[in-house]
Amino acid sequence: MLIPLKEWAEQVGINPATARQKAGRGKLPAVKIGRDWLIEENTPNTDSRVVSGEYKNWRNKSMKEYKISVLNELEKLTADYHSVQLRRAALNVGVNHLKTQECHEVLNAFTKNHPEFKVYQLADNPQNSFFCSAFVSDNETPPIVSEACV
Repeated sequence: MLIPLKEWAEQVGINPATARQKAGRGKLPAVKIGRDWLIEENTPNTDSRVVSGEYKNWRNKSMKEYKISVLNELEKLTADYHSVQLRRAALNVGVNHLKTQECHEVLNAFTKNHPEFKVYQLADNPQNSFFCSAFVSDNETPPIVSEACV
C-alpha cells in the first residue's frame, strides 16, 4: 500500500525533507503524483553511512597515526642533525603533504618535548607552502635550505 512520503519518514525516524531529497535523487523507491511523493509502506530506510563506530569521536582524537609517525621521524632526525625540514621528515615516512594546521600540530608537539629547538619558516618563495618551508633548528641562526618544494 502506498502512503505519503512524509508519513513514511516519520515512521522510520528521518526528516521528511531528507526523505524528499532522497526520493528526488532516486535513492528511495518513491513515486511522485502531482505534488505528492508516495512510497510503499513497508519500504526499509536504507542508509549508506558507516555505522560500525569506527569513526565515532574522530574529531576528538588528538593526533592521527600519520602525524605521530612524522613527529617520531622528526625526533629521530634531530638526534643526528641540528636543523631538520618538516617536509623531509614527512617524506621519510611516506607522507607527501600535511595541511598547515597539521604542520602546526606536529611542530607544537615537537617543540613542547624539545624546547631547545625553534620553528622557522623560509619565506623566500611565496609559492612554497608552510609544509615545504617549515623546519626546526637548535641554532640561533637558521641555515639556508635550498631544496625547492614543487
